[in-house]
Amino acid sequence: MKRSILFLVFLIFTFSLFSQVPNYEFMVEPTELMFTYYDYMPGGYNSIPIRIQPETSQPYGCPAGGIYIVFHAQVTETAERKVYYSYLDSEGNLVSTDLISTNDVRQGYPGVDIDPISCNPIASWHAFVEPDNSFDCLLSADVFHLLGSSGNWTNEFIVIDNPEVGLPLTGFYDEFIWPAVHISDYSPLGGDYRRVFVTANNYTSSHGAIGNPCENVLFGYADFLSSDFMDLSTLNWSYRTIEQMDAWSAEDPVWMRPFKACAVYDNMVVYAGYVVDNDNLVSDVFVLVNENYGEGLFEYYSQELMNSNIPYFSKNMNVIFRDGNSKISFVGVRYSATNPELFHPRLLSFDLDTHEFSFLDLYGASLPFIHFEDYFIYNNFKIVESGNWLIAVWQDCLKAKLAYQGVPGYEEWLDVPEIAICISADNGETWSEVIFLNSNETPELEGMIPEFVYPGDVIEDLGNNHGKLHLFFLNDSIYGSTFLQQFYSMGNLQYAALDIDFGSISSTENEEVPQQQITMYNYPNPFNPETTIYFGATSLRSASAWQANLHDNSRIEIYNIKGQKVKSLCAFPNGSLGTRNVVWDGKDDNNQPVCSGIYFYKLNLEKSPIRKMILLK
Repeated sequence: MKRSILFLVFLIFTFSLFSQVPNYEFMVEPTELMFTYYDYMPGGYNSIPIRIQPETSQPYGCPAGGIYIVFHAQVTETAERKVYYSYLDSEGNLVSTDLISTNDVRQGYPGVDIDPISCNPIASWHAFVEPDNSFDCLLSADVFHLLGSSGNWTNEFIVIDNPEVGLPLTGFYDEFIWPAVHISDYSPLGGDYRRVFVTANNYTSSHGAIGNPCENVLFGYADFLSSDFMDLSTLNWSYRTIEQMDAWSAEDPVWMRPFKACAVYDNMVVYAGYVVDNDNLVSDVFVLVNENYGEGLFEYYSQELMNSNIPYFSKNMNVIFRDGNSKISFVGVRYSATNPELFHPRLLSFDLDTHEFSFLDLYGASLPFIHFEDYFIYNNFKIVESGNWLIAVWQDCLKAKLAYQGVPGYEEWLDVPEIAICISADNGETWSEVIFLNSNETPELEGMIPEFVYPGDVIEDLGNNHGKLHLFFLNDSIYGSTFLQQFYSMGNLQYAALDIDFGSISSTENEEVPQQQITMYNYPNPFNPETTIYFGATSLRSASAWQANLHDNSRIEIYNIKGQKVKSLCAFPNGSLGTRNVVWDGKDDNNQPVCSGIYFYKLNLEKSPIRKMILLK
């Protein structure tokens, strides 16, 4: 869909005068990996399916630096869903796409990680392979280090044998599936040993009167050397569950459903997420921390949340270590305080030193989901880090919903979801405005319906404050997952890469109130004849600095698309600094109605965020 002249004017004007959106360009335009009929969560739920190798594979010194992507796909309407891999070289050229397993059985939801020494990927997925009709988790590795090439996957084996493996641990016939793989650079054995973890969630119901989904975890772990890769089944695999989650599953004393993900660094294994009670309300955000390679005690930390703080449909997230591995974080959402139909993407963090939780909104009120028809199904929040750089990726469907509802001015957004990318250059202290990629405004995505977007696990340093972001996504033929509607549509899986300029976002080092820590939005938007502008600090940490910078003469300034100021509103019309909203009646400073069009507003603070609104008469 071609851009209109008005949009071009708006885009140029916004970037030159107002925008804090990072500069970026496509390094690799979307490249098709393969065709699929299965259009739902191709890369799994709670881990990253696109992994970047180190530059050199050891011990033979083979050049590496390529990209492994592991996913499930279905090649015909009647074929079994199976697990595949794609390998691309360091320039993003597709080298191979093929099956990992040759078994003609139903497979899916793989996890993968890259061994930092050999550059070999280890992948796990679940499948029906035994007569008991239970899902088991299987494992295989591509022995890249032997020849310096992909496609040499070892014979798969059952790494989590359900229900046998869980029975002595939980006392129940549980079924642990949806595996994720994590590899630590270290092992308690020392030397060149590394430790691999395969963690899976319980598919069965809780064991009590309620009988709801429980999703407690079981994980297996083993220590290995590069010489072990030809047959990882011979390793000394150990298995365990975590007592806190087992208690929730047993409804002892009450049932809780944990939505969570795992992260591993050196000797540390952590799970982080939130729990939902029997009323489908979020009660606590929690972290489980083990500092002994997954063995022994997991320390449990939690913080009670108001039920309106986080909805239960931000479940498909991953967890990372950041800030010198002193914090762990994941991205979710919270309800808008003023409009329960809108949500804020939010960074949730836990400080491993102080044991304190913190929360920071990344963007204003929106619909940060793949599709608006079912937020529980259509959510996917991922975050990756490299050094001081962080990138959060999700999708937004607000414009698509407004088009579906027939709101004037949004006709061209029907069936157009957006990829949302938000970056930080300072360990997550401040965040940029959001890069939105879509088929209307992004020529490289013209004609596409991008869904289920995953970032690469490494942000590659290109020099001069530029970073390379790898992306994996489904280009669907029909907006929304037709698999969930009991029929199949065609789509194709895509790889792309962006060059993002981390130096192009404004520094807030010397600002008392960083602009990224002020939230501003208006509702309704579009509007006629009036709208309410909401604003405030995004966290308690920034609240004191926020108050210090506000005064009785603080103003909200409104500009037209030419950059001319049309209205200046007192930020606190009743004289109270506690007020957090102001109504604009659509009139200028001469009390004359303004015409329909695009307008921008900001606080008269240096580095205030800039927001857009549309008046439609």
